[in-house]
Amino acid sequence: MPDADAAYGRAIAAGARSAMEVSDQEDGSRVGGFVDPFGTLWWVSTPS
Repeated sequence: MPDADAAYGRAIAAGARSAMEVSDQEDGSRVGGFVDPFGTLWWVSTPS
């Protein structure tokens, strides 16, 4: 996805619970996760 930070921020603002804040990974990508109100875990990433 083009902007994992923006997607994560929108999800949290809409009521999702953080599973992992978006952060830099060793391969240069940015990855984060959240749990939606229905209990589904979502991962978002922006490639390097």
